[in-house]
Amino acid sequence: MDGDTVAPWDDAWAEGDPLYIALDEDWHVFSELLSGHDAAAELLRAILESGWDDDSGESFPDPHELVVRRSSWVHQTPAECWRDFSYAIRHDGSLEHYIPESVEEDIHLLRRELSQSTLFRARLGFDTDQMGRKVPYALEKIGAPPSSKPGRANRQGEVVFYAAEQRETAVAEIRPARGLLVSVGTFEIKQPTVILDLLHNPPKVDPFIDESFEYLIDFWGLMQEFAWSLSTPLERDDQAEIDYRPSQWLATWFRERGFEGIRYPSALHVDGVNIVLFEPGKVTFQESSLVRVDDVEWFFSPYCEDTE
Repeated sequence: MDGDTVAPWDDAWAEGDPLYIALDEDWHVFSELLSGHDAAAELLRAILESGWDDDSGESFPDPHELVVRRSSWVHQTPAECWRDFSYAIRHDGSLEHYIPESVEEDIHLLRRELSQSTLFRARLGFDTDQMGRKVPYALEKIGAPPSSKPGRANRQGEVVFYAAEQRETAVAEIRPARGLLVSVGTFEIKQPTVILDLLHNPPKVDPFIDESFEYLIDFWGLMQEFAWSLSTPLERDDQAEIDYRPSQWLATWFRERGFEGIRYPSALHVDGVNIVLFEPGKVTFQESSLVRVDDVEWFFSPYCEDTE
């Protein structure tokens, strides 16, 4: 149908999906035996009829009605607003962004305390001892540098501690070439530390009974955008100060709300987890080791700007 479910200039038959199929794709409410079959449409009709208010004045939804997901021409989600801001701040670093008050109130859902956790940090290269033997960097040489370049969560001159939960992730994050030697340091968090966990799994939402499910979709969608902003690799190394502006703004916003660090996914190591701590003094160096990069595997695809 045009108007409420499909833009007037679009062909509903080309753009839309039956309601019961769209619902199942997004929420997986039907078993595999029913998924995609008319039996699922009939079950959806029975569910809707069981709680339908005939006096509401609204027409009863047809499970076979063609619909599309809500798009920005009707309503811009917080995630879409953040993407727009991320693009704009790269061209004007003085811009500020408005985060809805409801998001500020619910950000505690991602609050987590790290205590006595082991973290790893890697650095290309090595030291030499008095005998001329290769040894790993240690202490301040493997810790947070005293004068920091712009990074994902810090502006020029701001010192933060970047680390990973896995040794392999720490090595992958510095993008070493095959054959290079890498120093890997082990650190311990020596005091309770409150972080924002962007890898926190959202609670399951039932679209049939949860009246706030639309807001929760928007909230967790925005958290996924935040995670992407912090994890996505740079497209070119010579404009980090510009490309890191969105994630730097975000880190400052979290820091101002009492978080001492952020936990976010690694884009360079499958299932890897990164952590940035705003206060490097929260960790203490334990030991370091020297490893050689035996192999590096790369995959690539043709670049298409239309897919961004």
